[in-house]
Amino acid sequence: MVVAYLYTGEEQMLRTHLRTWANFSNDVLRQLRFLFAIETQDHIYTRNDRAEWIKKPPTTTISFKTPISPADVLFQEFGNSSRKPDVQVVAVQEHLDWNIGGKRNLLMHVADSWHVDSWVLLTDMDMKISESFFKSCLDIILDSSSERKLHKFQRQKPTGGMKPHPGTWLMKTGLYWQSGGCDEDFVGSYGQTDPHFDYRAKKTNHDDVVELHDNMVLIEMDQKKTGNRRIQRNAELFTLKKQDRIRWSNEYLRFAWGLVDCR
Repeated sequence: MVVAYLYTGEEQMLRTHLRTWANFSNDVLRQLRFLFAIETQDHIYTRNDRAEWIKKPPTTTISFKTPISPADVLFQEFGNSSRKPDVQVVAVQEHLDWNIGGKRNLLMHVADSWHVDSWVLLTDMDMKISESFFKSCLDIILDSSSERKLHKFQRQKPTGGMKPHPGTWLMKTGLYWQSGGCDEDFVGSYGQTDPHFDYRAKKTNHDDVVELHDNMVLIEMDQKKTGNRRIQRNAELFTLKKQDRIRWSNEYLRFAWGLVDCR
């Protein structure tokens, strides 16, 4: 199972994840591969400064860089230890505001390239996940009736309140793409990325394609919200697309990207 994250420099959260995974049993850890999508500049921030660029970078100026990549943090935490999590990194070599949908498409594309129709747990950096949660995910995967479902989960907020997490799914890559993936027209502004994916999945498949597991809980780590979170532009765009006044887009991965060497 691939566990996929969007990483934008949340170093302390990453260290929390790595230290949590270090305590997992060998049986669970060997069934998990952790994949991070990062942003970088001309320089690849990894131990060996190497990447295989699948799509060549543009010649435009890039204004954003990730200060330290998961590959660096992994080495700092585990060194050359033979028992460490399987961590892989894919880099986006340009910054696009709120490129959540584009990076999710990239994560699912890479996972699918490793194994066609892979199982992926797509989630956020601020979601702390226990070993028992991963075990339950692996149990879901073993059930053949789960393959045509988008599995979603409860989230415990820092205040203690409980609410389903909109941005975490356990699903097969085939179902993700059949549902339309994320529409990258929403990139550039905040909001509606989670709702529009669920909406399209239900329209493409059926209303009960989303299955909520109330007994499986993600723990949200507290973090300061940053960036312009005005939702107006994407809310209007979502309405127009639902009304078929603007077509849904199937133009994916509109940016330069490459696989980072994590050795």
